[in-house]
Amino acid sequence: MAELQISLTCADYARVMPLATGHVKPDGISLTLIHGTGGSWEMRAEMLRRALNDPAVQGGEASMAGHLRRIDKGDRSYIGLPVFPLRNFTARDLYVRKDGLVRTPSDLIGKRVGMYDWVASGSIWYRHFLKFIAVPPEQLVWWIGDIDAPRAPTHLYTLPEGVHRAPAGRSLSEMLIAGELDAIYSPPRPQRYHPVDGPIVRLFPEIRTIEREYFRRTGCFPPQHLIVLRRDV
Repeated sequence: MAELQISLTCADYARVMPLATGHVKPDGISLTLIHGTGGSWEMRAEMLRRALNDPAVQGGEASMAGHLRRIDKGDRSYIGLPVFPLRNFTARDLYVRKDGLVRTPSDLIGKRVGMYDWVASGSIWYRHFLKFIAVPPEQLVWWIGDIDAPRAPTHLYTLPEGVHRAPAGRSLSEMLIAGELDAIYSPPRPQRYHPVDGPIVRLFPEIRTIEREYFRRTGCFPPQHLIVLRRDV
């Protein structure tokens, strides 16, 4: 029987490179893996868009949260596979101002926190982690915007009441450094981050310690993206 021809899009994660190079080959499938380069955030977003909108491919990497929202709306055109190219712990993504007021998790309560998106898979796991460290997400004042530079929107949605958009032309990093925010949640490291010299540092310098404890107590290695295939495939 002829092999099934399948093209998938994906970011250039190290764990999928053996598939991209052909060193690992799926049984019965002639796989073409179309991937971004250089760890580019913009190209990663482009690969996510193409997985769902490019008729030349059969699927690829997709937001888990986005896939669940499609199902919730009755859209069954894509099937999600239990294959997770992106899984991340989230303590490492919580940043504060080096000379700011937030030194411990409890200091966050009632504070202003910036985040790159409200409905992305990562942002959902961020709120889960906040509950783990006894910081109720509803007791924070949220601002949604670009971390350092403008980026193409991946999700279109209406923000919930009490969640604000950053002012036009202002990045969340700028707002944090200026004291207009008390913390930011960001998947890529902010450009002004430095573990010693700041001005942006991590709330948890020993990220492995807190993330091991999170895994020990919750059993979660947060899956953020999965592989989807068009149902007809």
